[in-house]
Amino acid sequence: MSYSVHRLNIKKHVHIVGRQDGVTGDTIKAGDEVVFCAACQSVFLKDSWEYMNRQHCRQTETLGFVPAPVPNLIAKKKEAKLIFETFSTFKNRILGLFAFSLIIASSCGWIYLLIFTNKFLPKFEHWVTFALYMVLLFLGVFGSIHLLTLLFGNKLFKKITGADKRSIKILENGIELRKDKTYLFYDIQKIVYTKNNMQNKLTLYLKNGEVIQHKCPKDEYEKTKDFLFGLVWVAQFVPTSVHLSNGQEFGMAKSIERNYTAQFSVLRIEKNAKS
Repeated sequence: MSYSVHRLNIKKHVHIVGRQDGVTGDTIKAGDEVVFCAACQSVFLKDSWEYMNRQHCRQTETLGFVPAPVPNLIAKKKEAKLIFETFSTFKNRILGLFAFSLIIASSCGWIYLLIFTNKFLPKFEHWVTFALYMVLLFLGVFGSIHLLTLLFGNKLFKKITGADKRSIKILENGIELRKDKTYLFYDIQKIVYTKNNMQNKLTLYLKNGEVIQHKCPKDEYEKTKDFLFGLVWVAQFVPTSVHLSNGQEFGMAKSIERNYTAQFSVLRIEKNAKS
């Protein structure tokens, strides 16, 4: 009975060279004549196949080709589904930077006027110089940040402006804070959200005893409503309580509490109370 024999080539069969013969334990080398069992694709030297009476796995069939290498499969991390994300504070941070730059420019302009004119109400041409100085300084601040953005990317720009510093993502399996840390639901013992005139924060009490406090963006009513619905999702997995001082937000939150059976509770607090 005939069978298929293959002479190994170091370039074509590098994935076979270096294996061990199943009978003798010898290392298989380039140039060796080998046989592959058709059932399990094990490799044997030709002499070993003869020694086994030309059979393996209770059969005598052999492969008429050299098996291809097994591909390296890399398991990709499945991204958790996004349930809710707080609105970016990027716009507010830009406005803050605008105001800061304007104050700096104005202060430097007044210093210029006092030094070079010794008057609080200088002549018209000095006011023109003052205005021009403010504009140039203001553009210089923003131009520098824009240049840094082009050189180092948006991450540096966001770091300078503080954009997304208080971002929160509610995922299907946990909560992500500041885009750098995700706390899984099974690691959290309880969650408390507090909002009044003094503070707006989310507190995570972890099962290991650690307490994580995260400042939230000071959003208006509509954004708070969306965030509360996100917390209702969280309450399916972790006991969640909401402490509010605003009457409209409290009434809306109580309505949500009545309509959902999750571990979601709402409490009214004083406007200036700390918790």
